[in-house]
Amino acid sequence: MMNNINLLVSQTKFNFALQFYEQINDFIAFTNSESEVYDFLKLSIDIRELKAFRILDDKSFSDDLKLILRSFSKSTTHLNDNIIDSISKSMSNSYCTVIDIESVSEEKFFVFDRFLKKNIEVEHSSLPKDYFKASDTAFVRLVEFDGYVFVLSVINTLERAQETVFVQMVDSFLKENLSVENDKSNTESQKISLLKSNLIDIFFLFSMSQSSFSDYDMEIGANEQSESISVMFNVKDQLILEKFLEYSALKDVIDVEEFFYYVSALYLNQLEPIGETYSTFQNYDFKVIFDRASKDGFVHSKVELYRSIYYLKEYYEYALKFDEVYKNPLIELVDCMDRFFYYEKNLSSSTKHFYFDEDLVELIPDDMSIEFLDNFNTFLEFFTLHNVKISKGKNTITPYFVGQIAAELNLTPTRDVKVLTQSHYPLIELFFNFSMSTDLIELEQDFSTLDLTDNISNFFSFEVSEQFAIFIHYLFNREFLSTFLSEKKIKDISSIFYNLVKKLEEDNSASLEGLNISREDFFIFQILERLELINVNKGIIKSTELGSVVLKHCFKYYNNSKVIEFKKAAK
Repeated sequence: MMNNINLLVSQTKFNFALQFYEQINDFIAFTNSESEVYDFLKLSIDIRELKAFRILDDKSFSDDLKLILRSFSKSTTHLNDNIIDSISKSMSNSYCTVIDIESVSEEKFFVFDRFLKKNIEVEHSSLPKDYFKASDTAFVRLVEFDGYVFVLSVINTLERAQETVFVQMVDSFLKENLSVENDKSNTESQKISLLKSNLIDIFFLFSMSQSSFSDYDMEIGANEQSESISVMFNVKDQLILEKFLEYSALKDVIDVEEFFYYVSALYLNQLEPIGETYSTFQNYDFKVIFDRASKDGFVHSKVELYRSIYYLKEYYEYALKFDEVYKNPLIELVDCMDRFFYYEKNLSSSTKHFYFDEDLVELIPDDMSIEFLDNFNTFLEFFTLHNVKISKGKNTITPYFVGQIAAELNLTPTRDVKVLTQSHYPLIELFFNFSMSTDLIELEQDFSTLDLTDNISNFFSFEVSEQFAIFIHYLFNREFLSTFLSEKKIKDISSIFYNLVKKLEEDNSASLEGLNISREDFFIFQILERLELINVNKGIIKSTELGSVVLKHCFKYYNNSKVIEFKKAAK
């Protein structure tokens, strides 16, 4: 009888908390500085969950929560202040996690908390008992009232592939932030505190795990697949791989075509050059292989990088069922998962390949005409029509050909000098160094003539939105810029860009006079204009429709900070 009364009291508290949670949009607003980040996150996370983070997970708002709940109670249930304070404390202790539904009874869901690694009994509460079924997985916010656990919110239900990626990303993130993995000092309360204080980072990881793959041509014919398997795996491993692919297709664990795309990319980039295969794993360490591959730019995005590691881990985990010999490569690949952020930094910093941000691609219409990309096409075409020469002893195009290219692109020099060189035309400087870095052009055997390479077809296999995102990444890649610009020039450009975006954000426009830009730096605005990001008219700068979203994105992710460090950077 007593238990029933306690449960009824807990349910009363929960119902009040749920009623408030459903109306949280009416009580919480974001500041301008916060709204940029939340505008991005709300593409994959309900705005209510983002506002809940601000009021429930930030300790500095605990007193505000009490006041808000008391005010809310006066207009609804008229609960006394002691009960409201109890509800406030429970809501402040709520946290977001991933749960596996192991079984369902008339009264409860029996779940496993993937982040805390513990079994929990969850009341049906507001959810009908058939809301979840055994084997479901969901990203939820849990709250406890007087020993009874409830689902305060279902953020998202997860498919198997996304759930695996997301949970392993968060596990890696938690390990990086906890002092020692499995250390006794890492109590449950410390883990919950870490989950709460880093929830925005975790929301970013969730958005990352949702990112769709680039729509490259990943199709490999059956014969080519068979040939690839025989090259990359020995006979024994081919049999295991065949069973693994059948299992994957049946369980929808991975996409078979993507599996071949990723393992082939890693094999061609790293294993084939050293005479190894996926069956000679005793001769190398996957941590070293992925370290080199990420620096070499063997794939084009962070999602592809993660899937490359994840797919191989899945294969060796399956192979371990047949032979203990596969234990070491599996351990190495689990370590690689933990090092994902390190490899991702290598990949995004590399200047040897075409890298782009999938989130930026989503902002750009594929059918849009971009003057900047048209200019780049004209630049490349010039090499098919002329035997372009390079200056003797210098890694630059000769002044004669620079002049011809500048005329084709309708460019004006940054300075009035007698001999105009490549450095006086920043757009040519950018195109040339990008093309050399990504192996689109190369020196002929005479070491004086430049020509296009076969890699040109790889670049043009990308959609327009992806080509655009590739250039955006390079424009903000310090490693790349430092190959032809001084550190002072890079800082000057960063400062101008920072001031421009802040001004556009605050006033919706900026004046060239107000920004105090020299003639030598005016090229920054010319490039942004050719990227269709701004319009400059009579000295006044305004964002285009595309620029209003892209410039904010660039400002957030490329101005000397990383997405995962947003919370710390915001302090």
